[in-house]
Amino acid sequence: MTPAESVPLRRRIADATFVIGIWLLSLAVFFREFVFSGFSRIQIRGGDSDIAYVVAEHWYQWLSGSAEWRSPAFFFPVQGTLGYTDTQFLYVPPYAILRWMGVDMFIALQLVVMFLTSIGYFSMYLLLRRHLKVRVLLAAAASVAFAFSNALALKQFHVNTFGIEFVPLIVLLAAESVAAIRSRRRTRSIAFAAAAGLLWALLFFTSFYMAWFLGLALMALVAVLLLVDRDLILAGVRWLRSNPRRWLREAAGFVSGFAIGIIPSLTIYLPVISESGGRTFGEVLALSPRPSDIFNLGRDNLLWGRITWPGTTPLEGVERSLAVPPLLVVSSIAGLVILWFVRSRVSDNRRLRFLTGLAVTAAAITLVSWRFGDWSMWKMIWKVVPGGKAIRAVDRVQFVMALFWAIVWAGTMNELWSRLSVTKRKAGSLGIGFIILLSGLVMLEQVNLNSIKGFDHTDRSRYFASIPKPPEECLSFYAIDPREKYVGDQLQMQAMLVSIQVGLPTVNGLSGMTPPGWDLWSPSDPTYPDVVQRWAETNGIAEGLCQLDFSNKKWSAV
Repeated sequence: MTPAESVPLRRRIADATFVIGIWLLSLAVFFREFVFSGFSRIQIRGGDSDIAYVVAEHWYQWLSGSAEWRSPAFFFPVQGTLGYTDTQFLYVPPYAILRWMGVDMFIALQLVVMFLTSIGYFSMYLLLRRHLKVRVLLAAAASVAFAFSNALALKQFHVNTFGIEFVPLIVLLAAESVAAIRSRRRTRSIAFAAAAGLLWALLFFTSFYMAWFLGLALMALVAVLLLVDRDLILAGVRWLRSNPRRWLREAAGFVSGFAIGIIPSLTIYLPVISESGGRTFGEVLALSPRPSDIFNLGRDNLLWGRITWPGTTPLEGVERSLAVPPLLVVSSIAGLVILWFVRSRVSDNRRLRFLTGLAVTAAAITLVSWRFGDWSMWKMIWKVVPGGKAIRAVDRVQFVMALFWAIVWAGTMNELWSRLSVTKRKAGSLGIGFIILLSGLVMLEQVNLNSIKGFDHTDRSRYFASIPKPPEECLSFYAIDPREKYVGDQLQMQAMLVSIQVGLPTVNGLSGMTPPGWDLWSPSDPTYPDVVQRWAETNGIAEGLCQLDFSNKKWSAV
């Protein structure tokens, strides 16, 4: 690639315009209901989205001095309940800024998610351009395939999955540190290393799945490279041993950043894991993908929806529809095969071996995650790898595999383009044209036509504003709805949202785990008030317990 400083200014402006244009178009398509409704209809809805609003608002109230950081006001009076779910900590700065600017909580979180996809897009683009020297078109297409993926479109209601957008930034920071070591810029290299370690640790505190899957993928990659590219590993070891002073400070910076950043995670998650023992393997197996899900993109994918294999339940269907789209995978594999076939024996094939290692790792982890009847190789990871028992939805590992495949695709297509560009025959031009067409299709296959059916933030905000303030004698509450407009999980989440709005803790709650002894799952059950009363008496909160009736929006003392 021509050095940036030698590229004409007009070309650089054109490239920047193209990359920004692709980004804006991706934002408009991915968040189309929000954008084309004039920013009034919120796409983050359904499933666990209300938990995300509660957690985000909890952090904002903590910054305002009105909440204890480890204990959101649900499952009252249990302490440390933040450890029952992802904390979304890295989402807090932009969210808090928007809230301080007067933006309501629903629009604020929607804008934060848009901001996160932008982080993923631009950090991926810079990683590919600066460190793999990939052409602008290929880098932009691969960045779209990662940051605006079909899987993320399906999982918008799981806001915690957007933590994946920080992963290319972590890798970029680490790569910048290595580059700074080579150019002997010591302060810069240490700063980037510390930032990479800190950000990865804070990702555990933000979106545990994404951070843990990144660690698993990196361990697997090292193991695979020892098989397919042992020379690269040995060369790295020799370089490390030849001059330890060149990297020890950077390693110390990375470890120090990680050690500082991991403290909050250990503080809130270790007690919960110790209390619950983690997920049973039966829970893991229930949501594990099957071989038939290898290209399961959900029934509404623009290009491939009709060939998918739906799950037996809505949750299972979503958790098994996270595969990396086939054009990205198949063309990556085909490109690698071609490059191995035409490689020169005297040329340096380290990059090709590295890209092959990424592809083999992605394929191997996908295979390990599959369920064959009542058996899965994932059980070994569940048993052996630290933190593995905290993972239930194993197919979410495909978010990290999408990163691997996007890098492989961009690297192989770039190398093929370079080889074709020196070919004076017509086949060379046709090959480049095919790669350009493929770039467009790789972006297009990320589009999912699933109707988000968002809600109007004004209507929802008005609804919560219509609920009167609780009487002064109320110290906590539980919710009922005789009309059964809100049932089961819906009532739990509505109670949590009211709690965060009126500043009164609720015994209701919903998260990935529940406190010992809590059994308030069935609000429509005639024994529900008695179950609530027992919980209140057992936990010493019977005095001041009130009831909120959603059917008439009235409070009453119990």
